[in-house]
Amino acid sequence: MRNSISAWIDGRAAFEGVGAPLPGAGLVDFDGERAGAASVYDLAVQRGDGIFEATSVWQGHPLSLIPHLARLQHSAGMLDLPRIKTDVLVEAVGQVIAAYRERFAPGPDDEQMLKILVSRGSDPQLTGGAQLDPGVPHVWVIVDHRVDDPRHPVPQTLVKLPKGVSVDAPDQVPWMLWGAKTLSYAMNKAAYRECARRGANNAIFYSTEGIMLECPTSSLVFRLGDRFFTPVPTLGILYGTSQRELFSFLRGQGYECSYGR
Repeated sequence: MRNSISAWIDGRAAFEGVGAPLPGAGLVDFDGERAGAASVYDLAVQRGDGIFEATSVWQGHPLSLIPHLARLQHSAGMLDLPRIKTDVLVEAVGQVIAAYRERFAPGPDDEQMLKILVSRGSDPQLTGGAQLDPGVPHVWVIVDHRVDDPRHPVPQTLVKLPKGVSVDAPDQVPWMLWGAKTLSYAMNKAAYRECARRGANNAIFYSTEGIMLECPTSSLVFRLGDRFFTPVPTLGILYGTSQRELFSFLRGQGYECSYGR
């Protein structure tokens, strides 16, 4: 079994306005029954009602953690979840990474994947859920050995897929949560299966107007000469952390980088 560690984070400590932390409970629980499992009464399981972020860990450092937590905060606001205490999650992530390194002693060139999963909590409409502290978000942090090697990227074979929405949809129907990083990835996975049926491994989504948006689980950046472009996040796409890091690097090298349609 590959190296992996998961932990339960006290939602009362990690979010504002959901009550005081339970007496005697620590911020991070590595060994309790909730650390590596979700209840069938959890709304993440029942409805996919939650949000997440993922990044790499290199030599014990989670890459771009603050931008990822800022996007997690943005997603939480779109889903009407309580406000996240970012400093608490930074502390929790640090504890989980430290525990991973203590248990598995990864080499200096080994990379890990970090995931932060947030559920709305237990379903209060079910008897079992009503007995499990509904109204308090559930939080898990996972650190896992990274199976892919970013130094050897997989060549991409692309197809175009219509997303079936207008670029004006985010403003007209904000309740559809375009631009939030939710746990509900059924559509994204369906897109990859359609790619496979067409002999490709990735897709470029486009709007009903024919405007490029994003890939199912990644941002889109393209180059024309010495100029780099990416779709503007107000089109209802995820504001990519890797894309922002790339633009920051490129601008430092003197390249022109632009957002647009």
